Amino acid sequence: MAPLRNVELTAPYMHDGAFPTLEAVLRHYNDVPLALQTYDASQLEPALRASYHGDAATIDSVIRALDFRLRTPLHLTDDELSDVVAFLKSLTDPSARDLSALVPAAVPSGLPVPR
Repeated sequence: MAPLRNVELTAPYMHDGAFPTLEAVLRHYNDVPLALQTYDASQLEPALRASYHGDAATIDSVIRALDFRLRTPLHLTDDELSDVVAFLKSLTDPSARDLSALVPAAVPSGLPVPR
């Protein structure tokens, strides 16, 4: 399992970049069947969008195969979702927002690194 430290800075989320924000991830898990049925593939990069299988038969098959814990909506309110997003963002180290000071002047071959 990946740590959540600095998770705010690692968008897009999921193994395929399907979600552009933490809120989108949480809304997906708040009601997975609904999220699968209403997923907007236009937010995907073109290469991923071309491989998306969002037809009703595929979605229904995926929902039937889900573990019952994912098929069961959490029913978190908007305020509760916002609280979870705020918590996740609180795990961000402010110094991680700008790592430019860590860029070396040159790579091991001696070639300079553009700044």
